[in-house]
Amino acid sequence: MNGEVVSRIRALIGRLGIWAAFLAVFASLALADGNCEATVNRPIAVCFAEKPLTVDHCNRTLVPHFTVQRFHSDQVGPPSYYFTYQLLLNGNPLSEPVDAFQSKPVLTTDDPAGQVPLSIDFHGTGSYAIRITVHAESQPPVTEISPPINLEDHAQVWALVVGISHYSNPSHVALDDLFHADSDAQSVRDLLKTYLPSDAHIDLRTSRDGPQGLTSGAILGSIDQIGRTESLCGDDDMFIFYFSGHGIVGASRQGSPGQVFGHYLSTEDFDPQKLQTTSINIVDLLTRLYLLRAKNLLVILDSCFSGVYRRPIPQQSAANGKGPKAVRRRSAKVEYVVNGALVDPLEIGTGDMAKQDADVMAFQMYAQMTEKSGFRALYLSAAGADHEAEEGFVSYDGDGLEFIRSDEETDEQKQRGHGLYTYSLIWNLLQQIPSGEAIPSSVLGAVPDHTTARGRCELDFFSAYTNATADINRLRKRSPERDVQTPNVAGRTEQELPAVVCAARAGGATDVRH
Repeated sequence: MNGEVVSRIRALIGRLGIWAAFLAVFASLALADGNCEATVNRPIAVCFAEKPLTVDHCNRTLVPHFTVQRFHSDQVGPPSYYFTYQLLLNGNPLSEPVDAFQSKPVLTTDDPAGQVPLSIDFHGTGSYAIRITVHAESQPPVTEISPPINLEDHAQVWALVVGISHYSNPSHVALDDLFHADSDAQSVRDLLKTYLPSDAHIDLRTSRDGPQGLTSGAILGSIDQIGRTESLCGDDDMFIFYFSGHGIVGASRQGSPGQVFGHYLSTEDFDPQKLQTTSINIVDLLTRLYLLRAKNLLVILDSCFSGVYRRPIPQQSAANGKGPKAVRRRSAKVEYVVNGALVDPLEIGTGDMAKQDADVMAFQMYAQMTEKSGFRALYLSAAGADHEAEEGFVSYDGDGLEFIRSDEETDEQKQRGHGLYTYSLIWNLLQQIPSGEAIPSSVLGAVPDHTTARGRCELDFFSAYTNATADINRLRKRSPERDVQTPNVAGRTEQELPAVVCAARAGGATDVRH
């Protein structure tokens, strides 16, 4: 008898008692030796799988895995049977034995689950075992207890985090590079990496890693792949899509009376002459995310997905003296495309600009569809339709939020800049972390000097959005001449997203970039 089996016996005795351990040992030894089979001297054998119990995540139930071997002669077939079961948690029975078959020998196959599926309520994290008593025709009852197995079940979280600072298009004029979109995505990833369970799936894609994963096909294909292979069906399961980069407001024809502008997210190889294939249409994105059928969906867009606000900065007369020159802010995260070319928003008629509500309404439509499906969704945007999302150096001081646009940053500030919306959102998420828990310095380059004293670590994104919006609005009120963006809830279900319970690491600031 090897050391592993001896250790198992000792653990069983401590948890289940002498008699229960005695019964379980025979089952485990039989499995270990591969000889769990019925014989003439052992006409009924209960054979547990390597994992005798597993958790059905979607239904929060336990599924037993065992077979019932029955010895029989060639002349007489195997007897019919039924069984009772009793679940044990941490060595203690949770109820009296359950007779799901009303003492009727209705089972005729070795695998009872194949004939009558059985599920049992899951009671949270712990050490589980199951006692099976088989009642076969013309045979005395046979009882076996499975080896104990530690089981847990928690929310499954998947995240696709995209930041595009660098744009390259060898054939045509590329978009202006952004300074901080890569850093935005990295900070979001660091936040999730620190506080989500260790088995959370976080896919980070930035310009720093090369263009391969930043095409329209790669981004949408990843969403489709998750939909095909994963089931985010648990009540607290969540899919998070984050994007920081240029938003595109585009139309295929210039000057058309019925022209309607579509809204897109840029990709690394964006080409205005190939708008449909080198960018991500908002409606297409929402469709793919809806088809994930995630119980909870969170979308955060730090770009101008709906922004059509024309904000030129009038300067002195142009060199030819024919009038003011319109210069757009370098910090803005939006570009305009008409007839396959990048254009200044001044070139687009005001009437045409107003005809852009269809995509904005799509968020609300998909929120309603999600609600009817019994799911929850929250779509957050860095700016409403009358402003442009911006990036720069962001900080909090005694007066609240401070913002220096990337046009005006010093070289030192450029090393620590972010999107205004991303920074304020993350800052308010960090303020939810209980005192004493780890706050990674890599997230923002600074950490809040005060956090909540709650004992439970969790991330409430809607609450963080509300507080971030209030911070930005106070900044607008203090400096109305700067006309900074106003964040927006593009759409949401009436049922709010649950807060994500985190697996915080004790200690002070730490670095999680690896």
